[in-house]
Amino acid sequence: MKLFQVFFLSVLGIFVSSCGTTYFVKYETKTIPRLQEDPAFRVEARATYNGIVFRVTNNTDSSGQLEWNSAYFVDPSGNSTKALNVDMLSEHWSVLQNENYASIIPPHKQLLRFTTSSHNIREYEKTDVVAIQFSLFDRIYDMTYVSQERFLKIHPYWNPSFDATKKELEKRKTEIVSGLSKENNMGFGFVIKQGEKNIELSYDVKVVKVCLWGWKREPKSLADSNSPYNSRQTTIYETKFKEISCAEEKDNWQWK
Repeated sequence: MKLFQVFFLSVLGIFVSSCGTTYFVKYETKTIPRLQEDPAFRVEARATYNGIVFRVTNNTDSSGQLEWNSAYFVDPSGNSTKALNVDMLSEHWSVLQNENYASIIPPHKQLLRFTTSSHNIREYEKTDVVAIQFSLFDRIYDMTYVSQERFLKIHPYWNPSFDATKKELEKRKTEIVSGLSKENNMGFGFVIKQGEKNIELSYDVKVVKVCLWGWKREPKSLADSNSPYNSRQTTIYETKFKEISCAEEKDNWQWK
């Protein structure tokens, strides 16, 4: 079982708007096998705001095939659909047909892919998802990656950020955890074919912790260098990007 953090922030989105402060939401997820795992293939996964990025490692001396025809994606509300194979966005359809709509995993190599509901394929055709997916697993909060920012905002299941005044903040926090308590059912599954053997793998990807981040103005005291006795104190303020509040599933989603 793996824990991963989902946190994305754009340098273009850090501001205090006329509608209040912009808050950024970080989700920590864990991946839970639904079936007995096979040591031949190791699967790691993490949720993004709009889907799942996963990595399959082939620990054997023979190639395996991930059969996309049997792959599925489950959104947070529990609805299951055919999983999107992003290779369709860059390869000719006839090539995919000839390869039986499968991704090859060579011996002792890895396959890394982003997936979401195939219903959203038209929305992803205008993005560079094929290239972006390789950065998602390890650098989901790269603040300078504008292409990644645009990609993560396509059909998000979880909101990356929101604007709120001080009065509105508590209401928005309640809405976030209320949504998670009702809809926290993301998952995926697929079959890997290796010779005559079919290996079925299925996983839940659940949010276990959510945190709000934002800009906080804090005092910083410095000795006044103009004082002959260096005893006068001058207080200045600096703005820091900090964690503001968190809620965890184990605490019944109570904000702390």
